[in-house]
Amino acid sequence: MDPLALAALLMGSLPAIWLASHMHGRIPRILSEAVIAVVMLLLGVRLAFL
Repeated sequence: MDPLALAALLMGSLPAIWLASHMHGRIPRILSEAVIAVVMLLLGVRLAFL
């Protein structure tokens, strides 16, 4: 396993985890589900076509 790749993934995911934990309960569930769906759709399109 590449330690630099692992460090980059960890550094990228920690802010997202922190933000999600602070937003939990403050925004409506439907909004958070919509954001997750849009992000997953965009990532899928990016992986499929780029």
